Order: sequence, then structure tokens, then C-alpha cells
Amino acid sequence: MTQTARNYGRVLFELAVPREEIEELRRMYFETPELMLVLNSPVVGEKEKHAVIGQIFHGRLCNFMKVLCGYQSVDQIPDILKAYDAYFDEQSDTLRAALYYVTAPDDVQREGLEKYLGRKYGRREVVLEMTRKPELIGGFVLRIGDIEEDYSIRGRLSALQQKMTGR
Repeated sequence: MTQTARNYGRVLFELAVPREEIEELRRMYFETPELMLVLNSPVVGEKEKHAVIGQIFHGRLCNFMKVLCGYQSVDQIPDILKAYDAYFDEQSDTLRAALYYVTAPDDVQREGLEKYLGRKYGRREVVLEMTRKPELIGGFVLRIGDIEEDYSIRGRLSALQQKMTGR
């Protein structure tokens, strides 16, 4: 992710655009790639782009999209949205984590894991994205940003194999 995308993400947050409009932008970007191609095309004039943006987006998000078009940055929307999400989480004291499992944790285990992560990373709220991965054989893998904690049988077998082969 570029610094430009981070800056745009922070500006988007500071504009106080309602979360529903951000989700609508996210949906439009991924479900209507033709629209984004038009908005990023050097062949389509700025006046036409602004007319299209004015029909689809409203208020501050409309102006934001016009600025993106003016600087030919529409193709950075996925990174801008990631930066927005990261800044939103930081400001709301939220930690996002991914849990990959074979057997889903029950409510007590999930709550315990969320409390553990909240204490460890000093966050008030923890959002766990849970994904079933039977290829782990057993156990789970926890991913927080760039940090991965592997408590799976597959991971332990891989570590044991590396240890035995000296690699």
C-alpha cells in the first residue's frame, strides 16, 4: 500500500463519510468494474466523469471521488479502502484478527480468545473473522496483521519436518 493510499484513506475517514456510503463505494468498485474503468480512463473527459460521479455518489463522497479522478487515482480505491479500515479501527480502538480453524470454537472459547487478544494488543474491541480450513488437520491459526500464530497440527508437523531435515 502506498503512502498516497494511506493519505487518501485518512482523508476519507476525516471527511466523516457515513460508513454505509463507504460500503456502497466498496460494493460498486468490486461489482461494477466497468464504472471504475471509465472513471480511470484518460480517454473520458473530466467533465463526463464528474457528471457520472454526481449521479452515483452524494455529498462528501462525491467530491472525494472527483478529486480521485482529477489525480487519476481511482485504481487505488482498494488500497484506500484498506487504509480507511485500518485508520477507522485505530480510532475506534478495534483489533481485527483472522482465525482459521478445523473445528469452530464455542462461544466461551471465542470470548476467551477475544479477551486475550484485547489484553495482548491493548484494544477495547476485537473483531474475529472466522474461516474453516480442514487442511489444518487440527488446531487453529490466528493472524493479526503481519503476525501469525500457528497452533495447527499441520503447522507443527511442518516445523517437526524442518527440524528433522535441518532446513
